[in-house]
Amino acid sequence: MSLLEVRDVKVQFKRPAAWPWQPAKILQAVDGVSFDLEPGQTLGVVGESGCGKSTLARAILGLTPTAGGSVKFEGQEIVGRSRKQLQPLREDMQVIFQDPLASLNPRMTIGDVIAEPLKTHSNLNADGRRDKVKKVMDQVGLSSRMINRYPHEFSGGQCQRIGIARALVLQPKLLICDEPVSALDVSIQAQIVNLLEDLQKEFGLALMFIAHDLSVVRHISDEVLVMYLGRVAELAEAQSLYKSPQHPYTQALIRSVPEPDPAAERAKRVAPLTGDLPSPVDPPSGCAFHNRCPLRATKLAAGDNVERCEAERPQLRAIDGHQTACHFA
Repeated sequence: MSLLEVRDVKVQFKRPAAWPWQPAKILQAVDGVSFDLEPGQTLGVVGESGCGKSTLARAILGLTPTAGGSVKFEGQEIVGRSRKQLQPLREDMQVIFQDPLASLNPRMTIGDVIAEPLKTHSNLNADGRRDKVKKVMDQVGLSSRMINRYPHEFSGGQCQRIGIARALVLQPKLLICDEPVSALDVSIQAQIVNLLEDLQKEFGLALMFIAHDLSVVRHISDEVLVMYLGRVAELAEAQSLYKSPQHPYTQALIRSVPEPDPAAERAKRVAPLTGDLPSPVDPPSGCAFHNRCPLRATKLAAGDNVERCEAERPQLRAIDGHQTACHFA
């Protein structure tokens, strides 16, 4: 049995109409996402801004209500549970937020910030909580002598370490990392990613790692889930996906990654995607990517019939070990 089983999850938001006599519109933030996550495994989630990555994470944690589908953690259904019913599961499901400083209460010392989950989920007294906090601070590379300092006294990288310490203090089984390095400098990013890998090996954590930086995702992930407009475009083992992407959108994403060698970067010929990113309020019919798809444009120019792209939504199918949602991949 997988640690986390996500099946056909959908998240919708009602968007108020511009005028009282107009009906409200539905924004489909997540539209039928499915995957499994095993203990000790890392799943990378990538895609453009607004494709539903963070909303999916919040739905898995029960922080955002779902419009359909199933989320099971260790066989226990999360969807439909009340806040009180979810509380026993919180100890094993923790999150690291995108903005390290904004996720910390500026009026609390970092010792109190890290100890806060222990007040809810443990019976430790004040001395026991303090000892636990000092131990986890050492594990994430923070001096325990800083325990009485406030968040504004720390750098961005140190604040992210504080957020990781707060998430790890309960020794969870699942850690959802919502773009944990996007606000940090490159050198600090490497330190945080290496720290997460070390902690994963030490505690056997399962990670769901959401990011825009494809090179970071490749380094840390076992599998990669590519999202487009709330849907899964491709799901595959990380090295295989980067070596031979099957979906045209995945191919475009990987081609957009800058080369470390300036000469190689200048010599690279990358054709940008045409068309505008569709609105999730009014997504295209059939394949959500068809109005920007270079593969469809090539087939159209060759005189092939591509009406299926506009008429029928592609389902995930196995292609060379990848799960790909494309009619012509």
